Amino acid sequence: MPLDFVTRSFPKISINDVPSDNAYRPIFYKAVNSKAKKTYRRISALIVGNRILDIGTGVGGNAAYLHKRGFDVKSLDVKDSSYFHELPTEMYPGDIFPYEDNSFDTAIIIHVIHHAEDRLQLLREAKRVAKRVVIIEDTYRNLPEHLVIGTIDSVFNGEFYWHPYNKPEKWREIFKEEGWKVLHEECYSDLVYNFLYGRYVIFAIE
Repeated sequence: MPLDFVTRSFPKISINDVPSDNAYRPIFYKAVNSKAKKTYRRISALIVGNRILDIGTGVGGNAAYLHKRGFDVKSLDVKDSSYFHELPTEMYPGDIFPYEDNSFDTAIIIHVIHHAEDRLQLLREAKRVAKRVVIIEDTYRNLPEHLVIGTIDSVFNGEFYWHPYNKPEKWREIFKEEGWKVLHEECYSDLVYNFLYGRYVIFAIE
């Protein structure tokens, strides 16, 4: 993935440092932090408790932002692409999370589910280890939007295959089948990093 390449190209930094030894590092850091700040504004009212699991943490921007705000955050992913010293990624093989039931107050899954090999297994594990799960997932309303979002996602992530996106009604159907309660649902459009168009749906489930 291109973002993985960027994080491998630069040494890890402290959460409290804005790097200045390379012309591109401050730009990358500020972009990651800005995106995480926007995400937090969207989900802050949905987070319960202090123990947070960031599933599919990637470069660690969301985990770092939550850590700076005083949350006890753990980062989980299938590989370690974290940019931050303080938040090492705990890796797992993509099936069973390495945590006991109800280990966390809230699990967050931000722009991740459509990248998972087994999306339902990921959700079931999130529900097992956390009392509440907060999701932001890519979605679409029509075919042109579907094509735009899918193309941007593939190119920006270096994953040149069609990702499986669901409309909100399909997610509601899945949650109902699993017996999960939807506490919050919200759809919105946004420009990620101020130039990449996206259409998203937020769910909070218990």
